[in-house]
Amino acid sequence: MTKRPLPLLAAFVALPLALAPAAAPAAEGDHDGRWRLEYACTQNSANGAAAFRARIELQVQGGVLSARTASRNNRLNRDDVEQWSGGFSGASISMRTAGSASDGASWEYEWSGTASAPAEGSVTGALFASVRGARTQVRGCEGTLVLVAPAPSSLAARAASRQQEANAAAARQKEAEDAAARQRAVDEAAARQREADAAAARQKEAEDAARAARGTTPARSPSPDGRASPQATLEAFLEAHAGHRGLDLVLLADVGQPRGAFQRAVGGGLVLVQKTFCVEAPLLYAEPERAPIPLRALGEAVGGLPEVVGTRTAYGALARAPARLVASGFRDDAGDRRLAPEWALRFSSIASTIAAATREKFGAGAVESVTIGPNCSQSVASAQLVPRVFLQSDIEELLAPAADPQRRAARAPTLRQRFPQVADQLARIARGEFAEVASIDVASMRAVVARRSEAEDQKRQKQDDFLDELANSAPAGAGARFGAIVLGTDASRAATNHALRPCAVKPANDEFPEDVADLALVLRGDGIRDAVPGRAEPLRAFASIDELFVHLKRGDRWCSVVVGNGRALAALHGAMERDRVAHTMVWHAITLAQLGEIKAGTLGYRAMEGRTALQAWIFAGQVGNATPQVIQVLAELGIMAKPGYDEAMARLAAARGGDAADVQGLVGFLQDERAAQARGLTVGQLRAERREEARRAEAAAEAARANREAEAQGFRAVEGRGAAEAMAFAREIGGATPRQVEALRMLGVETKAGHDEAMARLKASGLRDGEDADALVGFLRDEREARQRGISIARLRTEREAAERRAAAEAEAARREQEKRRAVEFPFVAEFTCSVAQQRTSLQACLYSGSIQTEVEIRNGGDHRVFKIHDVAQMGAWNGSALVVDLRRSFEIKAQNADETFVLGLVVRDRASGAVRYQREAGRFGALRVGN
Repeated sequence: MTKRPLPLLAAFVALPLALAPAAAPAAEGDHDGRWRLEYACTQNSANGAAAFRARIELQVQGGVLSARTASRNNRLNRDDVEQWSGGFSGASISMRTAGSASDGASWEYEWSGTASAPAEGSVTGALFASVRGARTQVRGCEGTLVLVAPAPSSLAARAASRQQEANAAAARQKEAEDAAARQRAVDEAAARQREADAAAARQKEAEDAARAARGTTPARSPSPDGRASPQATLEAFLEAHAGHRGLDLVLLADVGQPRGAFQRAVGGGLVLVQKTFCVEAPLLYAEPERAPIPLRALGEAVGGLPEVVGTRTAYGALARAPARLVASGFRDDAGDRRLAPEWALRFSSIASTIAAATREKFGAGAVESVTIGPNCSQSVASAQLVPRVFLQSDIEELLAPAADPQRRAARAPTLRQRFPQVADQLARIARGEFAEVASIDVASMRAVVARRSEAEDQKRQKQDDFLDELANSAPAGAGARFGAIVLGTDASRAATNHALRPCAVKPANDEFPEDVADLALVLRGDGIRDAVPGRAEPLRAFASIDELFVHLKRGDRWCSVVVGNGRALAALHGAMERDRVAHTMVWHAITLAQLGEIKAGTLGYRAMEGRTALQAWIFAGQVGNATPQVIQVLAELGIMAKPGYDEAMARLAAARGGDAADVQGLVGFLQDERAAQARGLTVGQLRAERREEARRAEAAAEAARANREAEAQGFRAVEGRGAAEAMAFAREIGGATPRQVEALRMLGVETKAGHDEAMARLKASGLRDGEDADALVGFLRDEREARQRGISIARLRTEREAAERRAAAEAEAARREQEKRRAVEFPFVAEFTCSVAQQRTSLQACLYSGSIQTEVEIRNGGDHRVFKIHDVAQMGAWNGSALVVDLRRSFEIKAQNADETFVLGLVVRDRASGAVRYQREAGRFGALRVGN
């Protein structure tokens, strides 16, 4: 009988296969489109073929589905073809899959299911094949359907279109609501701004009235010749006008900049749209510094100013309290780098004051940071910072020379000449391109600077104390301090990506650290590691501090950080300050103990239960340079110091258990000692138990291995006897098979002695059964049955043979009777053959050649069918050489050969006599026709 193949799904190919009848179409193409079916089928119950999973895409049009697949089965050397048909009827799904192979095999799936949604469904099915001539279910299947490409008329496509329309309507509704909300926010902000502007105007009127009522006149300090000196006059003016609003700095928003941080609202107020912005303050850093202060009120108050007083200097003086602490002559030496921290402090104070005023106006979270120029460019600056006096004066007079020639000669160069950028900004202010945001009064700025100056003073004092601590620290021993100095400027360090190239002076003493390279561990200390991040390269050592200092002054770029003892670092820091070598002192130090702790940590030692890593390292050296892992285990066992270690070693020696007298042997002994104490045993008893357990475990492992080997050869364990015992028994009786051993066991023979005793009975019986295991099994079975019936084995076998002969005769008579009845209905038999050189093959080979297919037409009594290549196997039964078809008394056969190599043959015989009634053969395109 030919083995039935498994269906194999593959790529689609165009084959002219007939469609099976389709199910009723779905209404209006509700399920049209391209569907993907993923299904899984169980093991084949007929031939044991494995379960499988597969996927196929089905095309549905008008509710009718179709698909064709063809593949090459290389394992069976044949071509497989499957035709899918069926369709949707409402939510119900029915499908049929007809499969055939080029060797005559055929199969069929039947599917049914439900579409649970417009784009989803599930089906169940079964695979049917011919088993011993009968159509039999050999597999069960389940699958899921997903619509991957819906047709425009399908339910899924229509639902998606409706959902898109709903989403678009919701989006339009939300957009309208958002626009209304934004307009409300703009209107509310404009109303608040109008209220704030009105309140500011009322407050300004009140302040102006109070100032007019006071009528304050700046005091003048007399000069030696009776006239007020410029310095004294300026000091008096600053003291008298410290709270004068005309000297306040005003923050003006650049509302003419489309991308600026400040924008006008619809109502005319301001809206802040950025959390970070930059402010131009040209009068605070204008150059040259010797230009006159362009403040009319200030000039009139002091009656003229010396040329050495510059704009930035004057505002610096206003930012400090009291004014008399300003340097003599108010000279601003821009070349003195020692003034840079003071100016940085003033600018950061002004920026902080601007940020605070802006948050007060626009909300606490409105501003993250504010930057003060001159790094702002005109394209990014969002605001200007100018004195309020400019807003209260005639801008044109400030920008142009005086009309009086004498005054023109007496005045310094005009603002436009000295500060063209300032003049352009003031002109824009005059044109109304700026809006006032906040006012930075001198008193507030003084307070901020005072607080920060105090903090800076405290920081400097702390740093001075730290330098004294380093300078007075011990050169070695417990009182020694270690630290670091970072070389170069911030920019140069950034350019090296924080690569740490440490340098040090080689220690002159033999105390810790043992090696100069260990000094690089200073960079891992708390505080120092945060100030100097990065990975340290190999350290370079210098013989003396002078050799190192000369190297640093030359700027060879080898050293990026200096590490060493506190005294050496303090001396080196003083020399670098004196000679202006760019560097930064790291304001942290570590002790010798901390340095040792870091060293111990790099070696793997850890702190535990009040003991530091350094103590663990020292303890490891005391017990023979034990590893960190061993020290950790000893700590867990309660041994953390040398005395405890010695006491435990004494117990180890007294136990005489054969352990090595070293730290590894001690660890094993202590672990066993703890386990024995927990169980109330001695160490010797514990170890004896452990050896016995190991022996039993080894024996169990060996038994398991033997059982696995026996099971691999087919033996099995039953009723307490392992598979290895069964295999050993088989070997003892001469190499019996697992089947024979099992049969003997069922008959009560499980040992060599039982086998020998049973074999002796077989020999004594006189029967000629042989002496192998099968003969013994047959003898024992007959012996048991004969004993039960109370007869001899010989009589049992005689009766059995007689019964078998009667059964055979009855079966033959039944077969002949059935054949007679069949001969009445089918008196003739047709035998179809397809052969080449006397070699027979399946009939399909003669019906298919390339793109050409033929068919077989049979009228058999009242039954008339046309068989295509995929269902030709259903014509009859294959007997190994021919396809045999039963024929009724009235029949007609038409067949045509399609192949140029194979020969199509047809023989019609009389069933009763076997006589040949018709015999013909046909080559390519030859036709055979016979009828009765």
